[in-house]
Amino acid sequence: MKLISKYFGGYRLVITVIVLLIYFGSCMYDTKNSIKVEKHLFGANDNYIGSNSCFTCHEKIYESYAKTTHYKTSEWMKNSAFKDELYKSDSVVYNDNLYVKVHEKNGGIYQSAYSNGLLAATHRLDMVIGSGKKGQTFLFTNDTKFYQLPLSWAIGAHRWINSPGYPSDKVMFNRMVYVKCFECHATYAEEKLNDTGEALFDTSQMVLSISCETCHGPGKQHVHYHQENKADQKGKYIINTQVLSRQQKLDACASCHSGLRENIKTAFSFLPGNKLDDFFKPAYHKDSTAQLDVHGNQYALLTASKCFKQSMVLNCSSCHNVHQQETDSKQLFAQRCMNCHNDNSHNLCTEKHTDKLTMINNCIDCHMPMQGSGQINFNSANKRETKYQLIRTHLIGIYKDKVKLN
Repeated sequence: MKLISKYFGGYRLVITVIVLLIYFGSCMYDTKNSIKVEKHLFGANDNYIGSNSCFTCHEKIYESYAKTTHYKTSEWMKNSAFKDELYKSDSVVYNDNLYVKVHEKNGGIYQSAYSNGLLAATHRLDMVIGSGKKGQTFLFTNDTKFYQLPLSWAIGAHRWINSPGYPSDKVMFNRMVYVKCFECHATYAEEKLNDTGEALFDTSQMVLSISCETCHGPGKQHVHYHQENKADQKGKYIINTQVLSRQQKLDACASCHSGLRENIKTAFSFLPGNKLDDFFKPAYHKDSTAQLDVHGNQYALLTASKCFKQSMVLNCSSCHNVHQQETDSKQLFAQRCMNCHNDNSHNLCTEKHTDKLTMINNCIDCHMPMQGSGQINFNSANKRETKYQLIRTHLIGIYKDKVKLN
């Protein structure tokens, strides 16, 4: 394995992944009155019980939410029902002497690096991160440590690409994944650092996906109480997000959508209803929104918008129903814009060069256009070319010179 040290860079960076969330794998739930608690779904102090347990009482919401990009944000590859349809066998060539081959072996999918025709390293795809909307990246594990693999899957191009932030002339298998990476791609994971600072995880304690408990808090006590008190129809020992204040609702979303904040307290200790700044240091200054990237800090962009500043109630859920899969539903979002912008309020769009029907069916392409992200980019293998992922901005405004209606 001397070839590895020659050709593979030695980075220990926090993983930068395509953060837009994974294909829904198998959905296993108990349809009987009693709830089967699976040990592998438990989190810290056995407080987490897993979204499967929500199905018995909240069947329609559960089935709807399980189709959303949030729910699909992470999954074990062995559970992914779509892996055979999504990922084709192929190779990415870095130079005449170095390439990575994606192939099936022993019932799994592997990425194998070859240098000068010889196998230098090979690892199985154990976990997938990403919803499958834009792209997905992959991790391998040796039971306690996680590493990001060198190739990611580009959904639109339907091909393998160099993983975000990876060099175009080296193949890396040693980018370690720390708990900060899981904090916005999973419901719970507990990290322990060894003497050399490496992150160790107990995979039996991990709860993957952005699940029901991410927004409503650990559910074990809630489930057990209502199993024993079926007549009590008022939810106990669970977070009801409907009663949160505007800022509390914003903080809940901002915990993952306000940039890479530095943790003040232990990862996964923040829960909706808490004050975000008590758990994380702010990732930006309010007067620096012009320099904010379109990806990662939707909170700062939204709160800098005129729409937000002139409203006393506008928050993320004013436009997004998190229990429904609404991605790219332009007409639906336009209807929500017109809750405030309509003929009666005399602030409907005044654009004269577009017919009214087009305008009322599609506000966001003009006022929240797709823009290139400097944070989600990749270098083409064998080329010195940086490509940028298009993400919809949340800085609501007028972009006359930058948009084209679809």
